[in-house]
Amino acid sequence: MKGWLFFPLMLALMVAMAAVAMTLAPPRPGAPVEAVAADGALVLDAVAVNQLAPTPGFPVTSAPGLDGTQTGPRTVADAALAAGSTGEGARLVLGPALRAALKDRPVRLSLDVATIPYTTSAQLAVGWVTAGPPPSWTLADVPADGGTVTVDLPAPAGAPLALALWPAVEGTGKGIELRGVRLEPVEAAAASAVAPEPQP
Repeated sequence: MKGWLFFPLMLALMVAMAAVAMTLAPPRPGAPVEAVAADGALVLDAVAVNQLAPTPGFPVTSAPGLDGTQTGPRTVADAALAAGSTGEGARLVLGPALRAALKDRPVRLSLDVATIPYTTSAQLAVGWVTAGPPPSWTLADVPADGGTVTVDLPAPAGAPLALALWPAVEGTGKGIELRGVRLEPVEAAAASAVAPEPQP
């Protein structure tokens, strides 16, 4: 009798463990993210930024990575950014509450970035993904030792669907490790730079 009960009990235990694992598992990369309000800004923590989703030409390695040393997702750019570039960039898909909070508002964006050994980008670009044209990229320098990258983004046309990141303007497989994002809606924000003109 005891032997007859063993297999049903083991099956029930395995199903229960699988259910717990699915409950505790973090959202898959690309899941919509929401921000936490802090000091007048909207903050995306480590769990949220780890939802950074890849697109063609912009692979993403989620934390903790293969060697367990990453504190955030790493993304690189295969191609350089030039005027007319059609790359979509790695993307943080925005949840409905965050889209509503950012609708038609310029934003001061602060990215907490870490370096990638030997392949850290010197300059990155960010832009809004909307239902309209491709992102209009705004450029910013990346500190050589990592730290905070601050960019003033113009107001999106309507509610943005995602924040796009071109992790290395120079391409060639360089990029950054993203550890956090702070979005501060402001009354006016000027673009810090424009996409470079194509070379003749």
